[in-house]
Amino acid sequence: AHGRASVDPGLATGSNHFSVALGRLDDECAFVPDLVKIDVEGLEADVLKGGERVLRDHMPDLYLEMHGDGRADKIRRATHVLNLLLDFGYQHIVHVESGLLAGIHGAEVSYEGHLFATGRVQRGASLGDANT
Repeated sequence: AHGRASVDPGLATGSNHFSVALGRLDDECAFVPDLVKIDVEGLEADVLKGGERVLRDHMPDLYLEMHGDGRADKIRRATHVLNLLLDFGYQHIVHVESGLLAGIHGAEVSYEGHLFATGRVQRGASLGDANT
């Protein structure tokens, strides 16, 4: 699904088209980011795969907006995203709206809304209630 939003009525209706160059985080990143915000309308897993080296090696914090077409598709996509994050070494993945740890509660919690992932939590630090 492709989204469109603009204050320019021509862009919002699709009557004006333009091209945008795409690149992979692993290829384009001239510096190591502290935070990466990902809002790509359902292509979150593709973005993560394109930044695997940077994500594995440097563990920047991630803020992801989750998307999909319907509940089943969102859960499938969230499962894929969670598996990638865990595989890359992110152990602290929080569903922002609920405060629950997505790595424990899984896609049923994290399929809608936003995820915050960090790989840089120090021993003894917490990202919320230990009971979540």
